[in-house]
Amino acid sequence: MWTIWTTLQIGLVALGLLLVYGSDQLAQPILMRAGITSLGLAMIVMGLEAIVKRRVVRWKRGRPREAYIGIPAILQGIQFNFIGLFLIGAAIMMQFNNGREIFLQAIRRPGPLLVLLGGLCLLQMLIMLLGSGKTRNESQGLRTFDMVVGR
Repeated sequence: MWTIWTTLQIGLVALGLLLVYGSDQLAQPILMRAGITSLGLAMIVMGLEAIVKRRVVRWKRGRPREAYIGIPAILQGIQFNFIGLFLIGAAIMMQFNNGREIFLQAIRRPGPLLVLLGGLCLLQMLIMLLGSGKTRNESQGLRTFDMVVGR
C-alpha cells in the first residue's frame, strides 16, 4: 500500500544517495553532508511512521515477512529516530569541524559513543524479545532458537 510515509521515505533516501554520489563526482564536500542529513531525515520519518502506526512490516517478495506490533514497533521507531539524529549530528559536526578532528576526539574519549552503541544494542534486544512471540505460535524453545540463529 502506497502512502505518504512511503513517498517521503523513498524520496529522502533517493535524494540522499544522489547527493552523496554527486559529492563524489563533483568533489563538493557540502553535498556529502547534505546527503547524510537527508538519509538521517529518512530514518526519522521511518521511525515516526513506526511510532504513529505502531506496526513495522518487512516485505520480502511481495508478501509481509515479519511484523512488529505494539511496544516492539514503538521501540523500533525510537531506535530509527536515534540513528537518524546521530546521522544529522554527524553531518553538522563534519560541517563545522574537520572530520579528522571528530575521529580523534572519538578515539580520545570513546565513552559517549560507547554509551550510544550500548543503548542501541539494549533497545534492539528488547525489540527482539518482546516482538518474537507476537508473530508466531511456537514453543519457547523454538522461538529462542530462532532468535539466536535466524537473526
